[in-house]
Amino acid sequence: MAAHLPRLSVAKATQEPLADARNPDLCPPHTYTTHLISLSPLVIYIPSFLSTSEISHLQSTPLSAFERSSVADSSGAQSSNATTRTSSSTSLSANSSPHVRCITERARQFQSLSLDPAHIEPLQLVKYGAGQQYHEHTDWFTSPSQATWEEHGGNRLSSFFAYVEVSDDIIGGGTRFPFLDAPGAERHGEGLGTGVFRDPAMGLGPPGGPNATERAKREEEWCKWIDCNEPWENGLTFRPVEGSAVFWVNLLPTKGGKARVGDERTVHAGLPVLRGRKMGMNIWTREGRMSGKYRGE
Repeated sequence: MAAHLPRLSVAKATQEPLADARNPDLCPPHTYTTHLISLSPLVIYIPSFLSTSEISHLQSTPLSAFERSSVADSSGAQSSNATTRTSSSTSLSANSSPHVRCITERARQFQSLSLDPAHIEPLQLVKYGAGQQYHEHTDWFTSPSQATWEEHGGNRLSSFFAYVEVSDDIIGGGTRFPFLDAPGAERHGEGLGTGVFRDPAMGLGPPGGPNATERAKREEEWCKWIDCNEPWENGLTFRPVEGSAVFWVNLLPTKGGKARVGDERTVHAGLPVLRGRKMGMNIWTREGRMSGKYRGE
């Protein structure tokens, strides 16, 4: 079961501008905050990960660029007819536009200033219309053919999922992690709105106690990003909030020199869009350098 922080943890980060003699303002500084959801597995929520101009640029991607999304089976074969994933998607290499390059660089700096850019796959835009979804899955591959070091740079070490477009009338479309709870929460089979936060460090006792007002305020704050109406036994569901992103680590640390293995606790699902539309973006980082042919070079 996931390990959690006892309280909401916030940090501010600012992306450093990229050095480019042709355009020194290619990546203007972009400040965002981070909220730690879980330490094991590591899951971080990032409001305002995307800038307004980046959102506008990505939303202008022509519909003709999208094709039916594919999935890899246990053998590594790709299929675009799987009923488990009904969205449409397109890939964007870091060189496709300054906006995409800046997002890629922000994702790199978020993880480590020493991370080689060749570890990051081309970004993937994903469109979901009414009724479309992606059933429970992991981002890391079970087939060795999809995680070779020579071509693929190993397996997917980490993931970002960012919300690029969310229609005003959207219902559904959240991102669910069935094995995660919110920070400080206990599994009581209750929703966030019924008072499951029990944070000794904050002195928050049972509902109705002396700190009930403070407890309710903290719960309400989380509900901006977490679907508080979901039954707690379903896990943690992030609301689709335009511009925000979720980051997590897919692979467990090495032990005794053995290779990393996939963390089953990072299973997640793109819930059905019941009304409206949603566009998301996947940013995947490999364990090692990817071959140029897979990075669109």
